[in-house]
Amino acid sequence: MKNPRRSVEHDGVDYWVGWPTIMDLYEKAEKMDKSGSREGRHGLYFAVLFELGARVGEILQLRPDMFQWNRDMIVVRRVPVFKRRRRHTRNVYIKREGDPLSAKLIEYVQRCDTKFLLPGFTPFTGEVEPSRHVSAATVYNTVTGIDPGVWPHWLRDQRSWQLSAPPERGGRGFDAYLLKAWFEWGSLSMPAHYAGRRSEKDILAALGVDEALVPKQQQ
Repeated sequence: MKNPRRSVEHDGVDYWVGWPTIMDLYEKAEKMDKSGSREGRHGLYFAVLFELGARVGEILQLRPDMFQWNRDMIVVRRVPVFKRRRRHTRNVYIKREGDPLSAKLIEYVQRCDTKFLLPGFTPFTGEVEPSRHVSAATVYNTVTGIDPGVWPHWLRDQRSWQLSAPPERGGRGFDAYLLKAWFEWGSLSMPAHYAGRRSEKDILAALGVDEALVPKQQQ
């Protein structure tokens, strides 16, 4: 039996890991690109998946002209949204201040000289195909190769935790309703699935009880 694909519910962490961890992982991806990897897209895929909080399939048809920015904001327009009954798109709004990965995203867009931001490659030579986009399998396999604890949906999940974290922890303080609007989720059950997950430690913190004071289970 094949191992099941990882899920954020069973394999992810129930908290925002913080910008230092995210940027350490991104720098690891950049180093892999500089080491002569044929694809050289670890950093690009990482940045796009995290910043847009998107599924792998939703980023494949991104084009440079979908991105507009100024010194304050990035807006990515008409990003596809999957798992909706009808064709659906969303506009992604990213505040640049306090988001160190946003500058990297802009650099990738500025350097792009192909039809798609994530161009495809020829099967044997690895040369860029300017008019075709990369495959979902390539994005998935590239991202999972960055670090054992990273996979595309983990980045989507972490974006939800970052947006819901308080500003003093590098977040934006979004509640469930704002998360639903930002991701264009169809129901409030989705924020509960992502940043709504809570651990025993969260329960104890809300109760104002130190973990050390919890009665121990009898052996």
